[in-house]
Amino acid sequence: MIRLAFTLGAARRCAASLCACLLVSAALSAQSPDSQSTSGTAKARKAARTAGWRADVESNAAVEYDNNIFLLSPTQRASVASPSAGATSSGRYQGMESANDVIGVGSIAIRLNGPGARGRTIEITPEISYEFASRNRLRREAAGALSVAQSLGGGRRIRLKAGSTPSHFSRNYMSDAVDADANGSISSSERIYRRGQYGEYSIVGDLRLPLAANSSKSAPIVLEAGGGYYARSYDAPFGVRDLNGPTASVSLDIGQKSPVELELTYDLAVLSAATGVQVVLLDEPLYSVDFNGNGTTTDLSARAAVDIDRSRLEHQIGGTLVFDTGRRVDASLGFDYRIRSFRSTLPYDEDNAGRRDNRSGIRGSLRARMARGVYLSTGAKFLTQSTNRPLGSTLGEETDYNNIVASVGLTASF
Repeated sequence: MIRLAFTLGAARRCAASLCACLLVSAALSAQSPDSQSTSGTAKARKAARTAGWRADVESNAAVEYDNNIFLLSPTQRASVASPSAGATSSGRYQGMESANDVIGVGSIAIRLNGPGARGRTIEITPEISYEFASRNRLRREAAGALSVAQSLGGGRRIRLKAGSTPSHFSRNYMSDAVDADANGSISSSERIYRRGQYGEYSIVGDLRLPLAANSSKSAPIVLEAGGGYYARSYDAPFGVRDLNGPTASVSLDIGQKSPVELELTYDLAVLSAATGVQVVLLDEPLYSVDFNGNGTTTDLSARAAVDIDRSRLEHQIGGTLVFDTGRRVDASLGFDYRIRSFRSTLPYDEDNAGRRDNRSGIRGSLRARMARGVYLSTGAKFLTQSTNRPLGSTLGEETDYNNIVASVGLTASF
């Protein structure tokens, strides 16, 4: 996905820009020629001229099991179930009722198809979704999206999609610490944790372009490419965690409408964070600095208010094989690999300077046609991440983890 932050005023400007963009693209077409979650391969509809408007509704209901909903290390997951006295008094896991959860997921989308530029089909799709976490009340959330796709003829298409998740609870993070016993070091009970909650906003733009076809009814090689912008904004006191920046993606779909289809993807995100002050715990002897101001430089796990920079560069590659048996059942098998390189060069930013996270995942799904427009699907994915920052498990930052998500659901179109 390719994303961009927007406010209400910016949304109006985006809508105006979109209309202009679609009209210009349609004019040029006479001369020249895309998560939270298991995934599938989108099938693009054949471009066609249309004389009237039509509405199609697609609804989805699913149940997911997530064995590590907060993406915690094995030690942290055990602590959620049986927190220590220090973790309890600091509020480290307050509101995090269970490390695993059963989640009900529902969504509904309305596809409006009608005549667009030069009489070619334009598709406008508003969508809303809701996730109901049965064990963790703070993880219940709603999201919305709106996309506009304009056919350019010959299987080509231009699309713009805006999305918003107004409130998402990530986990609790350390916001401060108080040296209550005045010994210079911060114990687990002297830390103060607060809820880490943020909103994210996005806009997505991409172009679909068939590269080769062996008949007028199929396009065995299809390229999709685009760019956009993404923003994440945390509630106080975690403004230093905000991120925003441009993203880009490209995908190659080989053998579309064939018994075996291959999709390859690459995503890039260049995300920036404003440098800001955060309270962390540092060992003074490593720096010969009196961070806590008690006149010595020998304290371990001393309270330190230092500059932090969470800017990062993110690469992700993926591949999906889709098998169409032709007997009302199709299956998919895929993989993803993501690298996050953090760009901080600040002298006391132990958690981010030189940090590198590597995450790999495999996923699979089955879909069966139950009746006209009704499908039963099931799927699962496994993710594993490793990071070169063991300090993450001390401050509650993202750390090494494994995650399994399994789902079953029904999709109905009418």
